[in-house]
Amino acid sequence: MIDKKLTASVDFAFHRFYRTFSRNASSRFKRGDKIVRFPRPFLAIIGIIAIREEGTMAYFLAKTDPDTYSIDRLERDGRTVWDGVRNPQAVRAIRAMKPGDIVFIYHSGGQPAVVGVAAVDSEPRPDPRNAKSWVVDMQFTTRLDPPATLAEIKQSGAFNDWALVRQSRLSTMEAPDEFAAWIKRRYPAAPV
Repeated sequence: MIDKKLTASVDFAFHRFYRTFSRNASSRFKRGDKIVRFPRPFLAIIGIIAIREEGTMAYFLAKTDPDTYSIDRLERDGRTVWDGVRNPQAVRAIRAMKPGDIVFIYHSGGQPAVVGVAAVDSEPRPDPRNAKSWVVDMQFTTRLDPPATLAEIKQSGAFNDWALVRQSRLSTMEAPDEFAAWIKRRYPAAPV
C-alpha cells in the first residue's frame, strides 16, 4: 500500500520528470517553501516503469510491418525477441512490460489491423545492438480472425484518447483495459 505522502511525491515527480531527468544525477524540485530532492534512479522508476499491483496484468499493443515481421512468422517461430524500437515513448512501454502481460499484435502495412495476441515471456532488457533501446521476448498466443481493423477501432468511438488513434506513428504502447474488454467481446475464445 502506498501512503499519501509518497503518492503526492510520486505525482509531483512524474509531472516534472521529463524536464529534469537528463540534466542531473539527482533533481531538486521546489514545492512551496521546501526543496525536495529525488535521486535519479527514483525518477527513472517513476517515469519509466508502470506502477501496478503485484500479480495484475497489463495490456500493450505492438506494431509491425507484415513485410518485416508478420503474425504468420510469429506463429511459425512461436517466440521472438521484440526489438527495433527507437522512439523513447515506445521504449518506455517495453520497459513497463512484465512476464504474462498481453500484447496485441498490429499490422501497420496494408489494411492496418490488430491481427493477433502474444504474451510477454521475459523481463525487458537493454538491446545489445542499441544502447537507447530495450527488447522483450514475446510468445505467440492466437490469431484474431477476422482482424480488428483500425477503421473499426476508430468507428467504435471508445478509444479516441488512445495513442493508437492519436499518435499513428508510435510503434509500441500501452493498451487500455477497455480495449482488452472490447477485443474479448469480439473474440470470446481469445485468451485476453
